[in-house]
Amino acid sequence: MPALDVTELYKRRWDIEVFFKFIKQNLGYKHFLSHSLNGMKVYIYMILITALLFLIYKARKKLHGFKIPLFQFTLDLE
Repeated sequence: MPALDVTELYKRRWDIEVFFKFIKQNLGYKHFLSHSLNGMKVYIYMILITALLFLIYKARKKLHGFKIPLFQFTLDLE
């Protein structure tokens, strides 16, 4: 396999690692609720929808940073 292809595959793998680190550390999702392929897809879609709603919330409220806006978002949801 050419070195350029290996580099591109590694970059994609790293992007996936960063994504899962983000959802585990910042969105509080630690474990999959299902072990079926469909259940995992639904769970990942739910996480992505939550992240998008949070970004929309931050934009509308003109908030900056992450932790304080996430705390405010959580309080508003309750």
